[in-house]
Amino acid sequence: QNGLSDLQILSQDELKKLEPNLSKNIVAGLFAPNGGIVSPFELAIAQGENAKNNGAEIFCSSEVLSMEEKDSHILITTNRGKFLTKIVINCAGLHADSIARLLGDYSFTIKPRKGEEYLLDKRVGDLVNSTIFPLPTPTSKGILIIPTVHGNLMLGPTAEELDQRDDFSTTSLGFEQIYSFCTKMVNGLEKKDLIASFAGIRAASDRGDFIIEFSPTVSQLINVAGIESPGLTAAPYIGEMVKEMVRDKLASTGQKVEKKPDFNTVLPKKLRFSELSTEELKEAIAKDKRFAHIICRCEMVSEAEIVEAINNGARTLDGIKLRTRAGMGRCQGGFCTPKIIKILSRELNMPPSEITKRGNESFLVPYLAKELIERKEQ
Repeated sequence: QNGLSDLQILSQDELKKLEPNLSKNIVAGLFAPNGGIVSPFELAIAQGENAKNNGAEIFCSSEVLSMEEKDSHILITTNRGKFLTKIVINCAGLHADSIARLLGDYSFTIKPRKGEEYLLDKRVGDLVNSTIFPLPTPTSKGILIIPTVHGNLMLGPTAEELDQRDDFSTTSLGFEQIYSFCTKMVNGLEKKDLIASFAGIRAASDRGDFIIEFSPTVSQLINVAGIESPGLTAAPYIGEMVKEMVRDKLASTGQKVEKKPDFNTVLPKKLRFSELSTEELKEAIAKDKRFAHIICRCEMVSEAEIVEAINNGARTLDGIKLRTRAGMGRCQGGFCTPKIIKILSRELNMPPSEITKRGNESFLVPYLAKELIERKEQ
């Protein structure tokens, strides 16, 4: 029905050959040999960098304050200025309904659903070779065991309906629920290997399905909302679909849309200290001595990589973390965070007290030690 012809129902013995650490309680399974994994944040960042390289402008930290129709255009007012556009693509996730309402569109409502996730040390990264799914539930694909592209295991998520949209907390109850469930599927999991916990909020909607459509009230507004799992898998095709919607809309008003003739689909390969051979390291260090200065020892991330990330748009600690993996190792930034703050401060010409973890007011260094000492002396 969905174009997949290679799915197989496997017996317990057949499953054990593929995944030796599966629990003996598992009697059969559905095997999808063409399934794969990707780093979602690296994919999104790469797409953004590619768009920028091809002429797109990206305005971060730009809160939309109001929108109004104006002479067959839409005027968007933000905290960083005004933008006049022919079409608005509303892909604001958790706040997609709020954005739509700015133009009088009440056709859908976002229903937040929180999922807690837990990351395990690379020591147990080879316990499974594939993503392990249970049977899905009406609200979720279930609690999974996911091997990441960087060699960790990720356990989760939960599925908790919320009223608020900013509750990213994790709980001991959530961890126990996930750990208890996962140990029934796979042997060898231990609590001592937990190195990080986090939560995400799915932007589910009251429609119960993807919303990819022109607004019923504003012809220049395209809503792309309620994109639940498998939203990441579907994202490339959703992009193609929305592109066709934009092209057809503009063509209907006599505006010609042409393909960019020199569009470059390839990003330059980034040098990663941890992936280079000895000879490649020597060559990299000869060109940039900052490659010889290791900032994150857990993930072997050099100063050169962190500076490159800043040059490509990183402005926060998390921005560096997601682009380079600095701070993602066993110590979770215990040693490298002060060094990264110092580099951000130097490269952005900002005092350390203005550096944030993830923007807004998530400040990391509210006071400098020197300032506190001076206050005490006074």
